[in-house]
Amino acid sequence: MCGVDIAHHAVEVAAKRKPARFFKQGDLHDPNPFAQKFDLILAINIIEHLSNPVAGIESIKNAAKPGAIVLVHMPTISNWLTRWEYAKLYDSDPTHIYRPSGKTVRKLFEAKGFETLRDSYLPHFPAFLTKIWPIHPAYLAVFKRNS
Repeated sequence: MCGVDIAHHAVEVAAKRKPARFFKQGDLHDPNPFAQKFDLILAINIIEHLSNPVAGIESIKNAAKPGAIVLVHMPTISNWLTRWEYAKLYDSDPTHIYRPSGKTVRKLFEAKGFETLRDSYLPHFPAFLTKIWPIHPAYLAVFKRNS
């Protein structure tokens, strides 16, 4: 297991909890700090912090082996109700600089050569049903890197 976080403190905590693993401080826009590419990448609550999400997704692609799975989780705005909920929960966080819908994130990953295996709004709600019943603004997607 390898991990990268922009916060030095988060890297220190992870290293203490899992001393046999490899953790480094870094930015998603930096080159992959590890010598290998990965079969599985978790991008949990990262995309909304990126000033250049296209470059960030390209970095994820460069760190992933062909056929790798990428799991993305993020708060999102998909309709008027989630816009209100997002504002209530996240507007006070100045690091949330990118506020896409799940559909936008899916299109960005697909444009970079990823296949969408599944996407939904949490709690495990099929994305297409949010047009009928708007719910909590969390988006979860599983992508596969094509070659």
